[in-house]
Parts: sequence; structure tokens; C-alpha cells
Amino acid sequence: RYDETTAHWVIALNNAAITATGSSPGIYCGSSNLHYEVALTGENTISSVSRPGIDISSSDLTISGPGSLTATSTDGNCIGVSDGTSYVDGNRVSYGGNVIIDGVSELTLNGTNLAINITGALEIKNSTVTASNTEASNPVIKTYRDIAISNSIVSAKGTSEGVNAKNEGDITITNSGVTAESTWPAIYAGGGDISIADSSVMATSTASNGLYAEGGMEITGHSDVTSTGYYPALYTRDNSIDIEDSKVSAASTSDYGIYAGWNLTVRGTSEVTADGGIFAVETFAVEDGKVSATSEDGIAIMTMVGIEINGGEVYARSGADAAVAVWYEQLRTTDEAAARITLGENCDEISGGQIAFTEWEEEYLYGEEEDPSMMSWTSFIAANEENPLDYSLSNALSEVTIKIKGADYSKVN
Repeated sequence: RYDETTAHWVIALNNAAITATGSSPGIYCGSSNLHYEVALTGENTISSVSRPGIDISSSDLTISGPGSLTATSTDGNCIGVSDGTSYVDGNRVSYGGNVIIDGVSELTLNGTNLAINITGALEIKNSTVTASNTEASNPVIKTYRDIAISNSIVSAKGTSEGVNAKNEGDITITNSGVTAESTWPAIYAGGGDISIADSSVMATSTASNGLYAEGGMEITGHSDVTSTGYYPALYTRDNSIDIEDSKVSAASTSDYGIYAGWNLTVRGTSEVTADGGIFAVETFAVEDGKVSATSEDGIAIMTMVGIEINGGEVYARSGADAAVAVWYEQLRTTDEAAARITLGENCDEISGGQIAFTEWEEEYLYGEEEDPSMMSWTSFIAANEENPLDYSLSNALSEVTIKIKGADYSKVN
């Protein structure tokens, strides 16, 4: 039927069982430049073989509740929507490729290739979605535009990428619970930002990053994020990571727990744990909250520009090098080497060492094949017990704790 209020062409399923054989999809809407809606009542199933369970050609799709749907494809995708193009006044115009899942009590998608494969944006709201696939080379959910999840429970489990927004797509998670498990990035914004607010997110990757954003990453609103990866569990390529009033646990099995391609800032009541350490290309700033970073074979907290601790509690431990360090490149010949770690007036370093820095030294910043740069190290340095004035880098302090003055020091490990 045609709904004049929504301008949707509605296909109503009421306890329906659809079986598609051969190259036929379960539901196929072949007309372009329209908006179709699959309205669910009761418990519904769609099974298909080599074609999608729901195939919308060059149009938009809404799947609405309050019923449920289980879609299975034994050799294809569960939901496939392509992007149509047409010409208006000689200009090429794209239409369609977008999917909205709204108010569905339970949407279960078991695909071989992909659970959801669309060229537009994906919005999941007020719904419960469980998606999986078995093909090793495909993501579970793939879009070419934004992914927005709100007031929903979403699970994506596969052997390649979990939730993948390609091109310039952002991933926004609000007031939701999201679990993603994969071999490659579990939650991947290929050209945009990742924003998590008032949500619980668990991202696990066995061979890549838990959370990967080409843009920035923001975790706010008392969110609880647990991310595990082979590479950095939280990773931004060329932008910053901001954590405010949230709990973040990041662990890497072979790299930094958190890697910020620009700045990393921790504010408010946040509790941040980074197993594998923290690296920020520019600055690492703590305004308040608690940060714990550990590394068994490298520097626990490291940046290329500076570290500013103005409040809260920071704990760093290294099994090999300095606990906290800045490796700064001389930009002008007139620059003077100076300490690049700053403690605010309300902070105190209580491990018995001091902040020390080296003069400019010739270093190979990007490997021995590149021209050397003039670099200066700043680190927390431990006093040599035999010679308290010996502050060489070979005595770099492997464990340091910084807390607000007046805090209960008995809690320090």
C-alpha cells in the first residue's frame, strides 16, 4: 500500500515466512527513486540463497516494528540497497541507498557475505539488531555514508570488519549498547568521526583496531567503552581523541592501547586505562579524572609535542623505558630545548624523581633512510641512589604517579 503521510510504499509482514530459491531475493523492490517500508507485526522470517533477503534497487528502505524479523542468506547479503543515479537539468543526481531501522523488537541478520550492504546511510533507532556474517573478506555492516545508532542494542560479529562506514561516513552512538567483534577493525569510520555518548560499547579485534576513525573520536556522557585490538585499541589517524566523564578501557596485544593522531584530552570524571601505553602525535592533556597507562616494552605515555597535567590522577609504568616522555622536534634553529612536561599548580609528582630534558641531538625521526632531525627528549628521571645528581636518560624512571595535592597517597601502587 502507499502511505500518503510518509510517502512510503509499505510491504506489511504479519507472521510471514518467505523462502526464496535460486537467484531470487526474498523481497525485491525494483522501482528506483522511491522509499519502501517493510512493516513488521508478529514474528517474521526471510531466507534466501545468492540474493539479498531484502533487495531494494536504487531506493530507500525503512524497516519498522513492532514485530520481529529473522533474515538469512546462505550465499549472499541479508539487506542490500544500491544507489541510483539520474540526471536533473543535465546534472548527475544520486538517490537512495539509505536504510532506517525503527522500533523493531528484534532484527536478526545472518548473512554469508554481509548482513547489511548499502551505498547510503544507516540509522538504527529504538531497536534491537543482531547481525553476523561468515565471509572472511567482508564487513558485517557496510555503508558509504553515516551510521547513527540511538536508543538501541546492536551486536555485529564477523570475521572481517564489524561496523564499517566508508568514504566520509561518521559513526554516532547515543544512549545505546553496541558490541562488535571482528578480525579487522571492529568499529571503523573510514573517512569520518566516531562519537559515543551515554552508551556502552565493546569493540574487539583480533588482528587490527577495536575503534578506528580517520577523523576524530569523542567519548562523553558517562559512556563505558571497552576496546581490544592487535593494533591500538583506540586509534585516530589524523585527528584528536576527547574523553569526558566516561570510562574507557583500551588494550593492545602488540601496540599502544590508545593512539591519537593529534591531541588526546581527558576531562571530568573519566577513568581511562591503556594497556600498551598512550601515544599522542601532538599533546596529551589531563584536566581531571584518572589515567593509568602501562607498557612492558616501551614508553607508557609519549607524545611528540607536550604533556600537560592540570588535575586528576595519572599513573604510568614501563617495563623497559621512561614511564612518561616527550620527543620533540626542533622546528626553528632559534628554538631552545626546554621541558615539555607541565604539571599544573594543583598537581604534585610524588615518586621521588624530577622532570628533565636533553639539549638538541641529531636523531632519525622516521628511520635511518631519512634525513636526521634535531630532537629533544623530556622525561621523568629517577635520582640514582648512589649519585643523586646523576639524571642521565639511562636512569629513566620506570614508574611514576602524579596526583592532586592532598590526595590519599596510600592508594598509590
